[in-house]
Amino acid sequence: DASVPDWLQHHGSERGESLWVAVSWLGSPVLFVVDLGVAAWLAMHRERRLLAFWLSAILGGLVLDEVLKLAFHRTRPTVASEFISRHSWSFPSGHALNSLVGYWALAFLLRKHYTTPRARAAITACTVLLVAAIGFSRLYLGVHYLSDVTAGYLAGMAWVLACIVAERQVGGSSG
Repeated sequence: DASVPDWLQHHGSERGESLWVAVSWLGSPVLFVVDLGVAAWLAMHRERRLLAFWLSAILGGLVLDEVLKLAFHRTRPTVASEFISRHSWSFPSGHALNSLVGYWALAFLLRKHYTTPRARAAITACTVLLVAAIGFSRLYLGVHYLSDVTAGYLAGMAWVLACIVAERQVGGSSG
């Protein structure tokens, strides 16, 4: 587990760090802006059921992340201090968990609107690539172990799938 951030630190570059810092921002704070924007759009269009889905997914993901961090109290890799200004726990990766929840929930909403197989495949592919890049950024920057990112993905996927199943049960539609 420790060998991945160590290897990336040894083989990384300043240019790479700049790139992956920008990608990491897509997991937070850019994701926060996306979260607020989608919530505002759904509220303005009086999509109450989808707004409830969105808020449940996003807020539940944030709570799940905090509960898991408090339960495990795992410290970050030693090289994390360059990119982490305040103390926070490493397990699970909040960027991985919350980006998976947020961008996958957004993909679910987009797939309700764009119903052609090509559009749905493009939405899914872009979501997978974006979330994977955000997780890798956390490894490249040395702020998480591989198991932190993996656990974030697993917890995030479990949560967002539960939210999607609940929305489908209430709404009776696919996506």
